[in-house]
Amino acid sequence: MDAKEFQEVFGRLSAPALLKTGEGWLTNPAAQALGLTQAELDQLEQGEDGALLWLARQFYHVSAGRLEGGTLVLLQPDVFLASAALNLSSQLRDRLTIAFSAVTDLSKSDALRHDLRARERLAALNQELYRIFRMVTQLERCAAASPLDSRMSQVDMGPWFDHLSGEVQLLCQAAKVEFTAERDTRSPTLSANRRQLDYMILSLISNAMKSLPETGGWIRFSMKEQADQVILTLADNAGGFSPDYLTHPLWTDPLRLLRRRGLGLGLPLVQRITADHDGTLMVFPSDKGTRVVISLPVSREAGFFSQPEPRIEDAPGFSMAKILLSDALPSSMYFPNPYGDDE
Repeated sequence: MDAKEFQEVFGRLSAPALLKTGEGWLTNPAAQALGLTQAELDQLEQGEDGALLWLARQFYHVSAGRLEGGTLVLLQPDVFLASAALNLSSQLRDRLTIAFSAVTDLSKSDALRHDLRARERLAALNQELYRIFRMVTQLERCAAASPLDSRMSQVDMGPWFDHLSGEVQLLCQAAKVEFTAERDTRSPTLSANRRQLDYMILSLISNAMKSLPETGGWIRFSMKEQADQVILTLADNAGGFSPDYLTHPLWTDPLRLLRRRGLGLGLPLVQRITADHDGTLMVFPSDKGTRVVISLPVSREAGFFSQPEPRIEDAPGFSMAKILLSDALPSSMYFPNPYGDDE
């Protein structure tokens, strides 16, 4: 088969197909439609035949083989895993609702409120429920195959930054972590999903907090506008983050998962949210800590014509920050409040 015949057959393949040559990637129309990011292409290049990867909001089985002059990769979507994740998260959410209700009822006991040991155990139990809730939220986001475009709105980044930073500041104080936030005076506007932005930053903060030294840990959060981009930077003095997790996420190898570290889905989801917003994610590790830089394009559209943002909550009365940071915060912060919400 000559080159012309190969390209004709290659282009007619119904499954996403990619050919890696010395000059780069050649993709057929089905693969082009996936809109794979450079990081996802790196995953494919370093992956093995038979691997299962999360790409473009879908699980794919990878078939790879050597050809003269390159490596041919075929992707077969696994619809079962996506639907199974959604069904599992739905079932777990129903059970969690019952468990949260039972814990809240227990916290109303006058005898328990005067028993320090019982309070500590109930707070620890409630925190474990939050941690399970965190995993459920991640599973739901993995299973969601629809793009974010229909849920975008014009987000004023100044108030968003101030509100999120204020909430994180209070939680970090309780965890004895020094948290500082700084932004320039401009307040750019993004076409974005506010809840996804929250999720993105909180996931990175959670990763940092779990790897900070026991004393003297700090996190710096900043935002600035530069050349039609909003630059969000998170820096810390933690030592547990590696850019390798972006191309080899922990969830693909259960043996690499660390105790009390969740499903290992945080970074892949941060990567996906960044790509959904047409942004870039860069990681700069060093022996003194890690710096993560996210660049998102500024929206120049008139806010008058923008679509209003729907209110999408994970659950009534639950703070996303307390959910996503549940692996890092002290259990004392999770004693249920039966006379108000957890916000």
